[in-house]
Amino acid sequence: MIHVLLFILGCCVGSFANVVFTRKDWYKGRSRCDICGYTLRWYELVPVISFLLLGGKCRKCKTKIDTSHLISELMMGAAFLVSSFCFTRYGIGYGVVAMTALFCMAVAAIEDYKEQMVYSFILNGGIIATTLTKCGYYIYLCEYSSALTLIVFVFMLKLIMRFGSIILKDKLGSGDWDIFLVIFVLGEAQGFILSITFASLLGCIIYLPQIILKKRDRKDPFPFIPFLLMGTMGYLLI
Repeated sequence: MIHVLLFILGCCVGSFANVVFTRKDWYKGRSRCDICGYTLRWYELVPVISFLLLGGKCRKCKTKIDTSHLISELMMGAAFLVSSFCFTRYGIGYGVVAMTALFCMAVAAIEDYKEQMVYSFILNGGIIATTLTKCGYYIYLCEYSSALTLIVFVFMLKLIMRFGSIILKDKLGSGDWDIFLVIFVLGEAQGFILSITFASLLGCIIYLPQIILKKRDRKDPFPFIPFLLMGTMGYLLI
């Protein structure tokens, strides 16, 4: 039951995050249609379900609703769902670390999916939050040297990845490198390798056919952070 509740909560958080990234005046008034301005009623704001029942269209103007709304809800919902499994499987300590990392990654994934870019304060905030919670986990286990080593290691990796993003700026966005660091802090070497492998396979499965069929240019940028999120969740589940 707790898994279902956390999934629903995650979908609600994802819906809110999508509105924040979509509307500059998100704090003014109630949710509304992006096209006609129709104010949505409470039963039209139920994550995922309302989108499906409305057929992905505005009730008033019948304009197709951007699928980013649904994708954002599902990504954050999945992040909360996997976090709940981490709590039951690995304990509260690591569960907090996993939830922090997945939440930060999901926020970045939502923005990357919508804009193909992520604000640096979101990325750096994710690195700091995940590192601090992992250090807290080590302190909880009385592994003080591991906590100190992690802080030094994260600082050094941040510098290395910064140079890497400059050298390979035409291959990967700088945001991808910061998410790499979050994944490494969460899963260490083994988790990092598996997460990146899963993400790359998913990316190839989805985008490679589009490139082969000439529906997408191979030079066009594509949001990779959502795949990194899915790859990380896959690693945590296995």
